Amino acid sequence: MRNSITLEVRAGKAPRVLKTDDKNEPVFGDVWAIHNIENSQASFALAVKFGEAVIPAFKEIALGSKFTVTGRLDIHKDESTGIFHTSILADRVEDIVASRKQTQP
Repeated sequence: MRNSITLEVRAGKAPRVLKTDDKNEPVFGDVWAIHNIENSQASFALAVKFGEAVIPAFKEIALGSKFTVTGRLDIHKDESTGIFHTSILADRVEDIVASRKQTQP
C-alpha cells in the first residue's frame, strides 16, 4: 500500500462519532491521539480517522486507550492559519489496551 504507516498511539481525547447510518450506528469517527517518539521525550498529536471497515475497533477505544494503527498518512496545511494537521485514515487497528486510569473505580 502506498503512503502507509504503522504507529502505536494513545487516545488523548474521547472518540467522536462524525457520521451515523439510519439506525444511528457510527459509520465514521475520529479520535485525537498522541504518538510518543521512541527513545525520545518528543511526541506529536494526530487525528486517527475510522471508516466503516474499522468501526468495530473504534467502538472499543476510549480516552487513554493505547492501540496500534496502520493506515494512510495525510498531512494538510490549513491555509488560514499556516498550521499543519496530521491524520491517519485507519485500515487496520490492533492491540487495543484500555487505560488503567479509565478502568479503576
